[in-house]
Amino acid sequence: MAETPAQKRANKKYRDQHKDRYVCQLYVRHAKAIIDPDPDKNATMYDHLQKAVAAGEFDHKKALLELREMIDNKLKEL
Repeated sequence: MAETPAQKRANKKYRDQHKDRYVCQLYVRHAKAIIDPDPDKNATMYDHLQKAVAAGEFDHKKALLELREMIDNKLKEL
């Protein structure tokens, strides 16, 4: 579905007013896409991940374990 001009203006206004929040939300979406790539919602990330794992360039399990450790440590700090 194409974004209407009114939606584009509203999105730009939101991003401009809440830059830090928007950036954080964006990074969280990226992290979620790496953790559990959904072929329907994020086909590009899913394809990149599948190709990198198949070529042996990326160890998905190791990356997830590192993320889990980082998250656990951060939760202990908070």
